[in-house]
Parts: sequence; structure tokens; C-alpha cells
Amino acid sequence: MRKAINREAYLTHAKKFTDAEYSLIKDFVDWLPETIIDCHAHCNLPEHVCMIDDRAYHHMLSTFPSFSLEESKELQMLLYPGKTVRTLQFPKTFRGINHKVANLYLLEQSSNRDRIALYGLPDDIGYTVGMLDHPRVSALKMYYSYLEPPAKEIY
Repeated sequence: MRKAINREAYLTHAKKFTDAEYSLIKDFVDWLPETIIDCHAHCNLPEHVCMIDDRAYHHMLSTFPSFSLEESKELQMLLYPGKTVRTLQFPKTFRGINHKVANLYLLEQSSNRDRIALYGLPDDIGYTVGMLDHPRVSALKMYYSYLEPPAKEIY
């Protein structure tokens, strides 16, 4: 039985920093450069999620199947106040996400300063190779668990 995680309560709690955490943020802001590169940001909307199987949902690194560009930007502003953050964004890797629509969301809605790691589809090579020509695509993300059963070998 899957125990539901209250996403909003989790994120609200995560954004309430302790005094020690505020102190760390200040120390890092003083130390970090004016422009920060976040090279690993998963973003897609709830409507991009068709279903998530239990194996993926309970993966130790899984939190939520969606996280919007706006939520990502909000956390960047909280963690790096006054800094410019440029981001390499890609959809969550869960099987059950409409990755074509999620890729398009990032290409159309993300800041022009940011770049996209296309989520490639091993069952649609034509789409994947064709999208690599898009000027905003800077990388390709493929993931073993896209297939069922998950891939065990890469050729």
C-alpha cells in the first residue's frame, strides 16, 4: 500500500528555514559568485504525469512526480538571494510521464537564459534525434526505467 505524501505540507516545511539554515544561506551568498549554474533541475507539471508505478514512486531518490518551473525559481530565490541562477532543466525521469509534452513545456516556458536536457525516448528515436537540433537543447537525458522491465544493458 502506497502511503501518500502531502506534497504541499512537505514543500511548505522545506521552505521554513531554521536560524542555522538562514546563517548558512547568508554565508554561501557572501561566498558564491554572482551567477550560479544549476546543472540538474527536474521540472514538469502535474498534467504531464499520466501514472507512476509503485517501484518508481518508492525509489529512494524520488520525491514528487512534478515540480514546476515557478517552484524551481522560487526555491532558487530562497536559497541564493540576489544571485542569478542559470539552469539546465529536464523533466522528471519517471515512466508514466508524457515526456514529449514535458519537453515542450520546458522549451516553451523556461527562461531563454536556461538550457534544456531533452528527455530522449528509446521507443521514438526519430523524435529524439530530431529534437536534438533544437537550439535550446544542450544535452540528452535517457533513463533506464523508461522501459518496462527497466533496461539492464546499454548497447
